[in-house]
Amino acid sequence: MEEETPTHCDKCEARRLEFYESFYAMQDDIKPIERNVNGRFKYADLKDIIGIMRPILKSHGFFISNKLGVLDSETTTITIELKHKNGYKETSEAVLKNRNTRIGENENQDLGSAITYLSRYLYVALLSIPLTNDDTDGAASKNGLGLISEPQYKLLKSLIGKSSIPAAEMEKHIVTKYNVKSLDVLTIKQASEVIGKLKS
Repeated sequence: MEEETPTHCDKCEARRLEFYESFYAMQDDIKPIERNVNGRFKYADLKDIIGIMRPILKSHGFFISNKLGVLDSETTTITIELKHKNGYKETSEAVLKNRNTRIGENENQDLGSAITYLSRYLYVALLSIPLTNDDTDGAASKNGLGLISEPQYKLLKSLIGKSSIPAAEMEKHIVTKYNVKSLDVLTIKQASEVIGKLKS
């Protein structure tokens, strides 16, 4: 019997699963990031986060790119792409409504600050980075309690689908155990625990 040649869809699925496997492995190397105590802001600076994350991403075959787009004269889009060396990628996007410049402010400076803030939010959310001393992430992040990221969620759904237990029954068991309404409100820590058990 001849071996079946993988189809294009099979290869896409293989790359997708490899992406999630690498992302899951990377979570062990991502530690809580504290804000720069010398700074005047109560959150970790985007530049500091990128500096810490770049070697971690590289070691697991990932890199990140940022893209800005313009929908119209009043709307800017910000897209963060997490790419794996195999070609698969996940994206996170936000839409920014350009505000009217306040008196005494520079318009470009105002827009630049908003873009940096949203880029930081997307970057942190996409990579499931726990932050400390952070106004926007709160005490939950200090304990790794930020919500499950999209890549984590997709890996979890994929593993549930491969389980010998029916998917609906498995999902019900998980949400009941952690007392949550659905899988997408699991915390990073909870999701990692479930993924680890399903992979074992």
